[in-house]
Amino acid sequence: MQQFETTDFYLAAYFLFKGIKLVEHKRSQAHSTFIFEGPELEDLSSQFYLDQILIPPMAFAKAIRSLKNIMYNTTSHQTNSTSYEHPGKAI
Repeated sequence: MQQFETTDFYLAAYFLFKGIKLVEHKRSQAHSTFIFEGPELEDLSSQFYLDQILIPPMAFAKAIRSLKNIMYNTTSHQTNSTSYEHPGKAI
């Protein structure tokens, strides 16, 4: 399974929204690094940066809150599942 590491908070929130598994969060001083695992991560990243995605605003806001919760409630986070619940969709 492909892994993808990013320090981009909003890209990480987008991955959570898409149901991509967050496998680790590392925090060093004021910087967070997120490691995701799943298929097509490079493609999703490209679509995000090329502004080729549509995200329901409330669902994206929920992903952002989930990611902030991970960032501020732990210094390091490893998981075998996503911590974001997609509305109306089991992950």
